[in-house]
Amino acid sequence: MQVFAFSRIVILVFVLTSFSQFDVSAQARESKSAGKAALLSIVLPGLGHRYVNDSRWNTRASFLVMADVTTWLGITESSWRRNQSIDSYTVLAASRAAADVEGKDRQFFLNLATYSSSDSFLESALRNRAWDQIDYVSDASFQWAWETDEDFAAYRRLRERTESLERRRSVLVAVLVANRAFSGITSMLAVRRHNSNPVSMSATVLDGSPAIRIDARF
Repeated sequence: MQVFAFSRIVILVFVLTSFSQFDVSAQARESKSAGKAALLSIVLPGLGHRYVNDSRWNTRASFLVMADVTTWLGITESSWRRNQSIDSYTVLAASRAAADVEGKDRQFFLNLATYSSSDSFLESALRNRAWDQIDYVSDASFQWAWETDEDFAAYRRLRERTESLERRRSVLVAVLVANRAFSGITSMLAVRRHNSNPVSMSATVLDGSPAIRIDARF
């Protein structure tokens, strides 16, 4: 009987020793940092979740990364198309409206899309008693006249497309920010859940026999 009891004690010690790596892992789980997870999520959405998941990509982390990459591609495309549209309507204004486009601000190009000529702009300013705008077209470099209605309409379409692409780009930038905020918050919550699942092990004697007790809280 003494030999049998001693054997059970040896087995118990062996099992506890075998679980030493498990104990280390449990302690490591408790050391995750919410701040680090949030910072990684700001750098690239999904990295925070990967950090919490012990450097493994889970479904949420992969989805957040793909969403960020897709958004960046959308911003790049919108910026490229917007620049192309700006070049197109600038060339059109210079060639078909005799407009001096060098160094002009956004308002000048908006006026070209609103009025068929600088004379029309002046008439509108006088009619609306906008005295502060009367001198706007007194300088020859701020005068224009569209040769045809078709050119005027084509310019308006290009301007509208440019404004639409600018709004789209702004929305996508907002999505980038929102994705990082969402990723940061959810990664910190993941850290909280991760750290609130402690695993404890203890040895005890039940009915005269050694036993191992493992407590896990989920």
